[in-house]
Amino acid sequence: MTAKEYLEQAAVLNKQINDKRAELQSYRDLSTSVSGCRFEEHLSGTRSGEAPFVRFTEEHLAILKCEIGEVIDRLDNVNERVILRYKYLLFLSWRDIGAKMNYSKRWVMELHDKAVLNFQKIQQ
Repeated sequence: MTAKEYLEQAAVLNKQINDKRAELQSYRDLSTSVSGCRFEEHLSGTRSGEAPFVRFTEEHLAILKCEIGEVIDRLDNVNERVILRYKYLLFLSWRDIGAKMNYSKRWVMELHDKAVLNFQKIQQ
C-alpha cells in the first residue's frame, strides 16, 4: 500500500459511513411514510435507531484517523503536517486548504506531493 493509499483510507471510510447513513435515513423515511394498524402494545424504550454496523464503522474510522494522525505528527515540516491533516483527516478540498493557509491551490498541491513522499519515508 502506498502512502497516499494509506492516507486516503480515512476519506474512503468516511464516505462509506455517510453513504450508509443516507441509506439508513431513506429507509427511515420510507418506513414512516406508510401507516398501518398496530394492535400490539407500544413500549417506550431507548433503543438506538442506528444499525450496529454504523457504530462499528465510526469506531474504526476514529481509530484509523488516530493512527494516521500519529504518523503525520512525526513529519518535520509544519506545513506538510497541516496539509496532510486538512486533506486526509478533515477531508477539505484543495481550494479550502489554500484559503486556510493563504496559498494558491497549485502551491498546496506541490507541498502535498512533498508531504506524501516524506510521509511514505516515515511510514516504512
